[in-house]
Amino acid sequence: MIKRFVLIFFLTLSGIISAQIKPGDKIKNIDDKVLSNRFEESERDSLAFREEVKVELSGKTHFTDYKIFTLENDSTYVDTTLSISKYYKFNFLQRDLLEYQEFANQGQTLTTLAHDFRPVKLYPDIGATAKHFPFYQVKDIRYYQVPTPTTILMYRTGVEQGQVMDGFFTFNYTKQFNMSIAFKGLHSLGDYRYIVSDYGILRITSNYHTKDFRYQIKAHVAAQEINNQENGGLTPESMANFENGLPNFKDRARLVTNFTDADNTLRSNRYFFDHNFRLWKE
Repeated sequence: MIKRFVLIFFLTLSGIISAQIKPGDKIKNIDDKVLSNRFEESERDSLAFREEVKVELSGKTHFTDYKIFTLENDSTYVDTTLSISKYYKFNFLQRDLLEYQEFANQGQTLTTLAHDFRPVKLYPDIGATAKHFPFYQVKDIRYYQVPTPTTILMYRTGVEQGQVMDGFFTFNYTKQFNMSIAFKGLHSLGDYRYIVSDYGILRITSNYHTKDFRYQIKAHVAAQEINNQENGGLTPESMANFENGLPNFKDRARLVTNFTDADNTLRSNRYFFDHNFRLWKE
């Protein structure tokens, strides 16, 4: 199911990009040679749209115009600066993991080393939440308002084998209506046997408000599938052979583990919307 969403995403993206060049436009290359657009306008062309809105960039467009909203309408902006804080967020969760102890593979659960007193829960959680670190809750979904189409890409290699990638694209139909689509995929082998991480997370969001902000609606679709293999730790013999530095046991991938067939899967499809209407303007 997630693979279908990815295919639709790239087909939609390619259609939007190709529609940025109008039929008959002249394009200059590096050598200042004028090239004719090979796409000719046709009445049967489904991409032909005569009521396009031109976006003109000027000095009035600022990086703070690329806004990010939470469900509670707390806002920030897309930060493109390079700093040391970005280095600590360059992981599969894209957040600082200072207070967490990571396992031998990315995409696995984390051990919490600090207690957070801020979230107050009046009711206990249902089910095990150890695998919910990469899981997008309703409060984790972000909504956007951008003056121009915006793309954010994150990529890094996995542990031993594999990659993790998060591709995001957002655009505004109008200043009041925005849509975004993002997909995060991870596959990582890990340092030890039977600790593979493999998951894909699709997020599609939209938000709209009237010009006077009396009516607002936010909606999203989140399709998430998180798969992990569990090895149960090393056997006492493997630990002793590795600590003694035996040549045949220096490679961690050759060490014998307790479990060889344990799998953990978390799968979820969520369709969510939240809207409100103010009875009075003030």
